Amino acid sequence: MSVFDFGDPCNSNHSSSSMRDLLKRTTSGGGSAHREEFENTHSDNVDGMDPVDGTDPSSREEVSRDALAKLAPSVPHMSEKEFRAQDAKLVEDAEAERNAAVKDMSARFCEGFEAEWALQRQRMDAACTTMLRGLDEQLAEEKGREDLARSTWEFQMRKAAKEDARLMDNLQATQDESKLCDAQLARFHSSAQDLASTADSDELQQLMATLLHTARLVRREKDTRMNDQLSALADVVKCVICQDHARSVVFMPCRHLCVCPSCRKQLQRNECPMCRARIESSVNVVLNEGSIRN
Repeated sequence: MSVFDFGDPCNSNHSSSSMRDLLKRTTSGGGSAHREEFENTHSDNVDGMDPVDGTDPSSREEVSRDALAKLAPSVPHMSEKEFRAQDAKLVEDAEAERNAAVKDMSARFCEGFEAEWALQRQRMDAACTTMLRGLDEQLAEEKGREDLARSTWEFQMRKAAKEDARLMDNLQATQDESKLCDAQLARFHSSAQDLASTADSDELQQLMATLLHTARLVRREKDTRMNDQLSALADVVKCVICQDHARSVVFMPCRHLCVCPSCRKQLQRNECPMCRARIESSVNVVLNEGSIRN
């Protein structure tokens, strides 16, 4: 409330706007003339009012004059310019106080927001770090399993290559033995022809029959050995299920290389066909021929 907003000194229902105007003119240097005008105006207003508190208008006028007499010495005498300057100063101070309060509130809000954001960012960084660490561990585990499967496959392929070489050596030995048998048969045949000129017909026929039977046995044994070795050689690298495609799937953890990718998809039971161990995972490996040489 302004220093000039002192209310209605008569406690009536009449508006006090005209009295405030007169007080302003009184404080601005009007002196006794404005005061007299205020008293006359106030007296007229009081005379025109109906009594509301049981007192007559004259007593109410005396009360208002006494209140004005008490108020007038306490009101400082200011010019209109000074009054406007003081009013502007009050408005400026209030605006500055409001701006300071807003600035302080904004600063505290920013500090709280930054602290909350820093906490949330720290939590997100920790969660991301944990997730990345888990992914790295998972990738390392998968890479280790793949490397283990690849090394197992390479070992078994080298083993198969050695078995292949052994079977090829046996095949070569069988072929050499077959050639030796053929040479012996040729010598026997030559000997039979030599005997034909000196021996009788029955002895010659018996000898020829024996030689032919021996030759058939040798040829049959040679073919049997060769077929067995070729079959064993094919079994080393062929799928144990379809016997058509090469083995290229390693089962973990038993590390058996025994089936092709097509048969791996068709396995109804999740067990290794060779050892019946439970299959936890499988790795399809492809290796070039040069890496399995001795």
